[in-house]
Amino acid sequence: MNSSQFTIQPIRSEDIGDVIAIAEECGLSPWSLNDYLEESKRNDATLLRLQDKSAATIGFLVGRRVMSASSETHFDAEIYNIGVRLPYQRSGCGTIILEEFLKRCESEMVETVWLDVRISNKGAVSFYKRFGFKKFTVRKSFYTDPPEDGIVMKLTINKQNS
Repeated sequence: MNSSQFTIQPIRSEDIGDVIAIAEECGLSPWSLNDYLEESKRNDATLLRLQDKSAATIGFLVGRRVMSASSETHFDAEIYNIGVRLPYQRSGCGTIILEEFLKRCESEMVETVWLDVRISNKGAVSFYKRFGFKKFTVRKSFYTDPPEDGIVMKLTINKQNS
């Protein structure tokens, strides 16, 4: 898939319905409309949407920058949710949006990016490993509906001070 077919934009309030639909389609942990609206008000939040040429939402990513535990001058980032509509999965769309998030993290002095993924979601684990994410630990019964362990993964992107 040609990445020039897509653009990345901030998630606007009018996009949240599409984002929720994609999250449901992908079986992600549910966020409400209000959850997304509250997150969008935060200065440390990053809410991105991938759109096609018709401006339809194809995918999204929600993350946040947090103070690093290891440095007073650098940050960590957390990815809360990333999803791509099923017909577009395995076509490079997830790569486009994750690469954009990581590029923003690098420019914001983020040292480490963290995420949680269901232990059974082998496709997602493989996807993150291609970017260099490594298993850090397992959170027992982290997910509900259905109950499942979560793998905490991390990616060091700014090796200067890590």
